[in-house]
Amino acid sequence: MASSEDANPVVLMKRIEATEGWKVMSRIHIHATSYRVFKGNYEEIHRALEAYHNPEIGLPLWEVKNRAKLDLFRREMVRLVHNYVASAKSLFEHTRKFVKEYYSNSAFEKEYLRKVDETFHDPFSSLVIQLRDYTLHNDLPTISANLLFEPNKPFRFRILLDVASLRKWSRWSAKSKEYLKTLGPELELDLVVDDYNTKVTSFYEWFGRQLQPLHTKELAETETLLERLRELTAGDVIS
Repeated sequence: MASSEDANPVVLMKRIEATEGWKVMSRIHIHATSYRVFKGNYEEIHRALEAYHNPEIGLPLWEVKNRAKLDLFRREMVRLVHNYVASAKSLFEHTRKFVKEYYSNSAFEKEYLRKVDETFHDPFSSLVIQLRDYTLHNDLPTISANLLFEPNKPFRFRILLDVASLRKWSRWSAKSKEYLKTLGPELELDLVVDDYNTKVTSFYEWFGRQLQPLHTKELAETETLLERLRELTAGDVIS
């Protein structure tokens, strides 16, 4: 039975904020912001790449009169790469801190570390994560726009990372160096952006599924109180 205090929305909200479930929801929400930042940067760079791949947009950029626009687009891609790799590393570090702070020495932490090792401890992921360090502590990546024409094939519009300039950096990990050795002189940016995003999306879908059951009781209690609050405030208009 609801108490008389539960009829007062202000008092009820304070009660909600004092629950363990609310604290859990709040810290999960704060952590999820890092994921949304990464996804926002992915969507922005993905849209730019998709636009360039569209012949109606990409082809006019190669007209002599539009070379300044092509150069501007290339420089914009450098900015987008910077933001993408920075958010990738931030998400990686924020998640590690989140798990360490709230689930240290738990079965969940053990499973999390296993999943991280399974998903990200490979040469490709190592390179993407370290691109943030390369970009922030060494230099912006060298990026070029490319138009490839082959007989009897459609135009290919590519944005390329210069691999030779990346190899010059001495601070790559062994795994990153291993991946760089497998590459030719250039690496298509789409592969970096889309393949790593697929990994991150899959990992955080798993992360959410594992996290939710750990707090079923606390979240159910808070949700009951929130539902009561919604009933009390139904139809209220905040100006």
